[in-house]
Amino acid sequence: MKKYYSALLFLGLTAGLFSACDNEEEDQIAPEVTIEHDGTSTSCAPETVFNFKAKTNTPSVSLFWTIDGKRASVDADYQYTAYELGVREIIVKASNSLGEAADTVYLNVHSSTAGKVNSLNNIVNWTGEEGSNRAALAIQWVSGDVEDVRYPEDNQIFFRTWGYRWKAGETKTGEDMIRAIAAHDPRLFVILTKSDWGTSATGFIYDGNGDGQFQISNTTQNLTQADFTNGIYENTPDGNFDGITVSEGDYWIGGFMDTFTCYWNQNAETISDEELFESQIMMNQRVLENNSWDVWSWTLYDVQNPINPLPSIHLLQAAEANQ
Repeated sequence: MKKYYSALLFLGLTAGLFSACDNEEEDQIAPEVTIEHDGTSTSCAPETVFNFKAKTNTPSVSLFWTIDGKRASVDADYQYTAYELGVREIIVKASNSLGEAADTVYLNVHSSTAGKVNSLNNIVNWTGEEGSNRAALAIQWVSGDVEDVRYPEDNQIFFRTWGYRWKAGETKTGEDMIRAIAAHDPRLFVILTKSDWGTSATGFIYDGNGDGQFQISNTTQNLTQADFTNGIYENTPDGNFDGITVSEGDYWIGGFMDTFTCYWNQNAETISDEELFESQIMMNQRVLENNSWDVWSWTLYDVQNPINPLPSIHLLQAAEANQ
């Protein structure tokens, strides 16, 4: 009888040992982690509070949060209040004896209202939620009766800027940025023309009164918002857009031979007259740099005086955020 009980005890201890080993193996698996947050967007105004949570596939991990490379927390739940303008890199790492995993969120903290812009940190309307690289698109429209579109009065200028993000290590061009922003903002429309030399911006339209409609026309063209796909109209190289009239309350710049758009670039975060230069390449050849600017203005074909004045940087404002 004693031997019988001893055998049962041995079997029970053995089963318990294997069960413990099984549970330990189940807990000790290579970690995976993702960041969840309570916001609908990772773009916000200062003093916005975000509640981040590290979601893992196993409880047996150590967690480590950083903000822009600085230690922030070791808890699963992390609350962050956005104060400083700019893009914040938020990383959580999960590790155990079998490995390490990480997830990253880029949080863009911008000015809470559309207003004057001199830096990418003042931009309100952003396209692209992922990526630490950013660039700006700015367009200077001219409205009213002006004899030379290169020299408008300040009250005839409507100058707005948008922001664009992309991942580090990816190559993006000026054309990539324009197409993405036009698809994202329902008020911006762009006419693009492809030729043997590259892609050019034949014209820009802005739905200034916000009614979702516009019309541009001349003797050969008559286009409305219905003619654009994802905010883009693909023009043929011989499509003439000189002498365009635009519907009341909306904005137009562009042309074909008499007038046309002028392309400016800058590779610095704060836009300035000193750093801005007239581009000598097409937009599809322009490789964006982090914190760079692409600016478009309106110019006139003038053999006697071919100089294109700089855009009026002092009038630049942020495009309104999409509703």
